[in-house]
Amino acid sequence: MDILTYDDMSYNEKERSPREEPEAGRGSSAGALLGWDALESATKCLKSVAHPVRLRILELLLDGEHSVGELAELCEVDQPTISGHLGQLRDKGILTQDRQGRNVYYRVVAATAIEGIVNCMRKNFGPSHAGTGCRG
Repeated sequence: MDILTYDDMSYNEKERSPREEPEAGRGSSAGALLGWDALESATKCLKSVAHPVRLRILELLLDGEHSVGELAELCEVDQPTISGHLGQLRDKGILTQDRQGRNVYYRVVAATAIEGIVNCMRKNFGPSHAGTGCRG
């Protein structure tokens, strides 16, 4: 039995029909419901960015590429810590790296998806909306 754990809730993949998709025409106020495969992909993506340092990295890289050293300084963490976070984001296909001499520079690959996440974060948790986002 495949049981996937999402924080404090378990999700049993076998309890629903195989790859059951929403009925045609059914949806939310925002449009058609996503299929289960899409929801599972979204969950993996969101989990991979769900850390304050990784979110700050993405905010910074949406404005342009940065070196590992620059990102460490801007995120106020040491270089091994930032390298670990960058590696996780790179392994998920969110970032890419380019070596220029002795420096490694990172940039966002999945810009549209990451812009959506960062814009949502800024809209719901930014200074002008303090306290209106979901509770952690």
